[in-house]
Amino acid sequence: MTERLTDKELHDKIQSSIKDFSGFTPSLETAIGALFIGKAMGWEVLYLIHSQATIRKYEKILGIRYKDQMDASTELSRKSYVWGWTKKFNAFWNVVRGQEKRVDRTRLEEKPVDESDIHEEGNKK
Repeated sequence: MTERLTDKELHDKIQSSIKDFSGFTPSLETAIGALFIGKAMGWEVLYLIHSQATIRKYEKILGIRYKDQMDASTELSRKSYVWGWTKKFNAFWNVVRGQEKRVDRTRLEEKPVDESDIHEEGNKK
């Protein structure tokens, strides 16, 4: 594990990544956006939203490890139904690995999800 960068160091790292980037700009843009979502919601939500290969791709673009630059979860993590579901049913890594298909990994709710709203059958229609 590397040391967490200060906001200034992280800003400089992003600027350097932009300067040195060669490839399809949506990948760079999404890697930066994922960093900001992760800082707000935690790396666990990022790992649930994106595949492991995508996370590695974005980390390579930015030259960081998301886990090193953000908390595992935050108060805003509760907006992610799948995050709450994985906590209630102890299934975080099964969802990350794609072994669990009952939940929509990418949906965020308007308000934090209450545990009583989380059911074993998930939220896929």
